[in-house]
Amino acid sequence: MKIIKRIASLGLNFLFFCLISCQKNIENLGPATKGDFEILQSSPYQFTLKNTTAKPTISRWRIPNLGKTFEGDTVSVYIGSSGTYDVILYPTSKGGIDSVVKQIEVIENDPELYNKESSIVVSGWYNDGWNQTSHQVYLNNDKLFSEVNPYWYNLGTDSQEPGNSVADGSIYERPYVFNAQQIAQVRSRGDLMIPTIGDMSRNQINEILASEASQENLINNLTQKALYRNYDGWDLNFEHANEIDKDKFSAFVKKLGKALKNNHKILDVTIGGIPNELEESYWIFDYNALNIPEVRYIKIMAYDQYLRGTPNLNPVSEYSWVINILDYAIHTRNVPPKKIILGIANYGWSFKYNSDEGQIIRPFTPWEEYMSKPGFQSWYQDWCDELYGEWFENDVYHAAFFNNAESVNKRINLVNLYGLAGVCFWVLGKEDPAIYSTKIPVTLPGSR
Repeated sequence: MKIIKRIASLGLNFLFFCLISCQKNIENLGPATKGDFEILQSSPYQFTLKNTTAKPTISRWRIPNLGKTFEGDTVSVYIGSSGTYDVILYPTSKGGIDSVVKQIEVIENDPELYNKESSIVVSGWYNDGWNQTSHQVYLNNDKLFSEVNPYWYNLGTDSQEPGNSVADGSIYERPYVFNAQQIAQVRSRGDLMIPTIGDMSRNQINEILASEASQENLINNLTQKALYRNYDGWDLNFEHANEIDKDKFSAFVKKLGKALKNNHKILDVTIGGIPNELEESYWIFDYNALNIPEVRYIKIMAYDQYLRGTPNLNPVSEYSWVINILDYAIHTRNVPPKKIILGIANYGWSFKYNSDEGQIIRPFTPWEEYMSKPGFQSWYQDWCDELYGEWFENDVYHAAFFNNAESVNKRINLVNLYGLAGVCFWVLGKEDPAIYSTKIPVTLPGSR
């Protein structure tokens, strides 16, 4: 049986405590299987532990992003805590916080090296309109994914008016999509469960930021919900804010990040596509303020390029526009590439026109829907690296720009070109399945 458990973003205080206390009195940390192990190194990232004091229950280990050599050293291991496998590894001969491995993987009695951990993040948002479909895409391709971001929460006390405009720091768990079994399935595969919370009404987050009590209430609610539901953290997706409160929002993010980190939870912040300084001024997000240790990743939604423009048929996101977004973040705003998750669209924008209804744009059309339309034809457009499609319904002309595995893969490869942390798809479910079967395994071989 494979037993996998990650430790992510452990606080330094906790690590320091472990260094001091684990070796002397490891029982204080809870029920544990423990022992001393000799390291047999096969590479800077992979090694086997030879148990010198107990039966050999642990066979393979992996350290992500840590080019250290521990060969011949001896380590002490703590495993346990409520039936789960929480692992702390520290070389006993080297000491110091720098020698602590903060995120590792354990596999019990596995005859072959199985690297569930990856240095490249592949994740996806669950659409609350077809949550089960989104989750099924994850289950079908779980070896490629390292985490999921189900859209299960919003600010307020309901997802409908007037509850979705409440600004006292309440958070609403959408019962029609929340699924405890999905949490268990993700955790059993060793992946991170980091749900997304969004704001539902214009300036809702600004009203929260205007009140210290509301801010503290929101921080406490998010922290306690993560602990209660056994989430690995939160993904903030606040798109309806007035940019006037950049400084307040930045301070809030830092406070929330600290609170989550103190409870061994992660904070990611999802932001819009920002190609220049002027565009950044329109958002509440400040790259300098998000480029902090309290924020694990900045997820950039590099899609819906023309959402604020006139209702004409345009690409979902021109490839050159995505390049501009990354260039601005990395080269102008000095965000480390490894702090960036690139949000990639796997859907399309549809258009129809007739004399009665005029011009109509419908965003977020799934690839699967285009493929099912009678008479649908499409052509790849090199100038934007998306597909253009045409069809007729009831003698009415329709057209679309949309993404398939080829256009998505063009954007996936930016992880390699820029050295990004990984990708996150909006949205899992009803996309071109070749993304997972033929593209990610070839383009991102460092993913699972």
